[in-house]
Amino acid sequence: MNDSEKLKELAKHLKNIASVDTTVKPMTYFTNSKGELISLITTDRENKEEKTTELKDFFNKDFDVNKIQEIKKEFGSIKPGKQMAHLIYILNIELNLITYYLNNTKQSRKHFIQALTGNEKIRTSGVDAFFDTNNGTLKDKFYTKDSDYTTIKSRLNTIIGVK
Repeated sequence: MNDSEKLKELAKHLKNIASVDTTVKPMTYFTNSKGELISLITTDRENKEEKTTELKDFFNKDFDVNKIQEIKKEFGSIKPGKQMAHLIYILNIELNLITYYLNNTKQSRKHFIQALTGNEKIRTSGVDAFFDTNNGTLKDKFYTKDSDYTTIKSRLNTIIGVK
């Protein structure tokens, strides 16, 4: 009996044990080094509901939701680039209001930008170009003298009430 026949036989046996749902589901099977079937896993991909990350998920839990909405309203239309990089840097490093993780599948800088802009297909390479690789610091060491930086910081301070 080859693996295909063994798999069919095992699937038939599993259906006979406790089959409530007879719909066809994707199956993953594992074999040992001899090619013998050792495990069979059925997955129900249709019922997997992934939670999309919302903008508030990036902010500290005690930060006012209304202010988050004001930030989104004020800065949600910024295109990915230097201004967006400055905004993220100020929120993350200077004000310590948001947290994101590099190379995370749900809460990375890319996901923050998507949540802020409301655009799931937005390309973030324009923002990434302004950050040092593997950390949250800006490449430009003189960013505090940049007019975009000072404007964004001023607008943010007005929203959150910092003087």
